[in-house]
Amino acid sequence: MHLKSKDTLKIAVVGVGRWGKNVVRTIREEMPNVRLTHIVTSNPAVRVKYENELTVFKSWSTLLEHRNEFDCIVAALPPDINFSLAKDVLPLGIPLFIEKPLAMSHNIAQQLLDLAKQHNSIIQVNHIDLYNPAVNEIQSRLDNSNIHIKGAIGAAYPHHAVMTPLWEYSPHFIAAALTIISGSLISLKANYLPIPEDLKDDEKREVVKLKLSFSDGSHAEICAGNGMPEKTRWLHIQQNQNQYLFKDRAEVPLTINGQKINIDTRLPLTKSLLHFADKVNNQDTDLQDFISAIEVIKILELADKSLAQGQPIKL
Repeated sequence: MHLKSKDTLKIAVVGVGRWGKNVVRTIREEMPNVRLTHIVTSNPAVRVKYENELTVFKSWSTLLEHRNEFDCIVAALPPDINFSLAKDVLPLGIPLFIEKPLAMSHNIAQQLLDLAKQHNSIIQVNHIDLYNPAVNEIQSRLDNSNIHIKGAIGAAYPHHAVMTPLWEYSPHFIAAALTIISGSLISLKANYLPIPEDLKDDEKREVVKLKLSFSDGSHAEICAGNGMPEKTRWLHIQQNQNQYLFKDRAEVPLTINGQKINIDTRLPLTKSLLHFADKVNNQDTDLQDFISAIEVIKILELADKSLAQGQPIKL
């Protein structure tokens, strides 16, 4: 596939659940020179909603029979399905965008990387805070040592069927920390935090504090889970005397030393999908971001081990 800059990129979306609906809206409303042409969904109500506007299939195997009708696939699937999709898609040379976490184990993630290398694939994992305008602005003002990160991300949503709240919520901020901090990870510790009384219901709720220590003296502390009374998403980053605060949903999401900073107003999901579109248009097969996503899986596995053993893990 060799698209010219004037061509319209045709995208197929696989999975139109809660998050997939955001993906569909973003592609249709916020991405120039892009057209959503196909969706794959098992939900009858979703099929009825879109069948007069798009080509709708029940399975991705049927979609792949029509692979000459679209240029790339954006998948919003549970992480335990990503590898099965990739095994079918990447050998056909179709660029693939998948949601975090990319897999449910480091071993499967590594197999996916091997598959991508074998087929010289264009592939991206959706760690949206790598494209968060506030996080990008903060990163541009930092140097390479003694960075201290604190953050919290979560809500009171129902428990995900195939992954713990730690795996569901923390990957975005873990990926951001690995990008911001240049040192190597040397140790981590994970422990459960108390759940508010009014959230102790029939849901499987948890909030985990994850502490990461790096070789350059930097630290990151991330609290994540579905035991938070309100939807929460903030990052506080300190270096020397400078204080940077990103607070999602604030009127001005970024402050630096208490001063409000105007930034790009596009949502991180929009910028992430635009980055993928650029990768497809430019035939960019660089896998460095994907390799970083595998490091996130490794950290999540080590966090599970720390929770089980009740002690820090040294690398």
